[in-house]
Amino acid sequence: MRGEDIAKLGKKYDVIYSVMSLHHMNAHLFLKEAIKALEEDGKLIIVDWKKGIETGVPEYYFSLDEVIAMMENYEIIEKGETRYHFYVVAKRKN
Repeated sequence: MRGEDIAKLGKKYDVIYSVMSLHHMNAHLFLKEAIKALEEDGKLIIVDWKKGIETGVPEYYFSLDEVIAMMENYEIIEKGETRYHFYVVAKRKN
C-alpha cells in the first residue's frame, strides 16, 4: 500500500518507519496521515537520502531541514545526518 494511506488501516502503531522511501511519496500527506496512525506515545522514524546526493534516479530528495519544516505537529526527539543520509525520530506533540 502507499505510505500516504497508512491511517486508512484504522489501526494505531507504536512505531511507523520510512526507510529510503520518503522521496517516493507525497511527504506532506504521509506525515499528516502517519500522525493519525501513531499511538499516543508512538514514534515515527524516517531515514532517507539527503538532498543533493546523486543516486542516478531523477527524483526529489529532501533535506533534513525540509522534512523537519513539514513536521509541525511532531516533536523531534533525535535527528542527524551522515554523508549520504539523514534521519529523524519524532513523536506527536502533546
